[in-house]
Amino acid sequence: MQSLHRLLLLCLCLPLFGGCASTLSMWHDKSYVPVLDANDPEVQPHKGKIKDFYEVADMKLNADRLYSKGYLLLGYSKFTHTVIPNFSDKYALMYGEQLGAECLMQEPPNKISNDVYAYTVTFWARGRNYPFGGYYNDMPEDTRIFFPDLLREFLDGGMPVMIEAVVNNSPAAHAGINQGELIAGINGQPLKGAEDMDQRLIDNSNQTIDMQVWGHNGLRTTDVQLGKVSNNGDGYPGAEVDYYMTPWEQADYQDFSYISHAFQQAVKDGIANYQAQQEAERQRAYNAWQNARISALEKNQAKPYNPREARARGEASPNPMRMGFPTGSNMTFSYGGSDNSLGSAMSDLSSSWYFTHKSMWVPTGSMGGQYPY
Repeated sequence: MQSLHRLLLLCLCLPLFGGCASTLSMWHDKSYVPVLDANDPEVQPHKGKIKDFYEVADMKLNADRLYSKGYLLLGYSKFTHTVIPNFSDKYALMYGEQLGAECLMQEPPNKISNDVYAYTVTFWARGRNYPFGGYYNDMPEDTRIFFPDLLREFLDGGMPVMIEAVVNNSPAAHAGINQGELIAGINGQPLKGAEDMDQRLIDNSNQTIDMQVWGHNGLRTTDVQLGKVSNNGDGYPGAEVDYYMTPWEQADYQDFSYISHAFQQAVKDGIANYQAQQEAERQRAYNAWQNARISALEKNQAKPYNPREARARGEASPNPMRMGFPTGSNMTFSYGGSDNSLGSAMSDLSSSWYFTHKSMWVPTGSMGGQYPY
């Protein structure tokens, strides 16, 4: 049984430890969707262990918090597999270190069938430069009909951008711009979407601008002191077209569960083969013991006697002492009209008091009355 336990442990540990590289390649490399390169000049380099690990149910809400702390989304993995949930974070942490991520956030594994779980993991790094510090995105075209008259009048056919998140201590934060508000214009000129906003920020780099903001209290104008804006970054706030806050929400899962099913079947087959081998070994040892025992009986028999032939005929060895049965004067039974010990009675070659029990021959009779078998 200990050997079987060791086999099971080996089968489980093989993919968890010995096959870490192939496991990471299978579950993360093939499902990983990059959003930003960790070597981008706008990203602070990070090497070594992940500093922060979050397992949260609401990733959208917590993504806003990470953005506000100055983190940038490097990319995400989204897949289904039969990974043991307790080990899934270890794989994600190892892969995040390879990416150069400083922070990792994942949803708790979601069970979608008997043994298949869905995993969503996001990898983050700190940004270096926040010239505006507000993450923004285009408004859907069909939201125009909901614009208040005052906003529609100011836009004059233009399109505002929505602030998705604001980085702490950034120019946008110091200007009092909040998440969910709309940027309608810059320096009094209405915006025409996120791409126009990008260009306006680049054109006004390192300057103070008037920004028209639509919030709870209507349209207001606020001063924003921009930092140096560049357009060589691809995922930092300030100059980004079509920026998506939570792109993993629209992404499909990569299905790797079939690989695990094949592995599990291989483990089951291996265990079945191992058990069959163990059973064959036990049978071989038992046969060897039986042959040795019968050989000893043949050697020690008082008169010529062949136990193998006797067993084939359905007969027993006539001597219970040589068969290993306890005998003595304390075990008596009625034989030939007088009390005799079990040993002396059954040693008498004229006795035929025996029977079969579990394929082994044992004596029978009345031991002080009814025989207990």
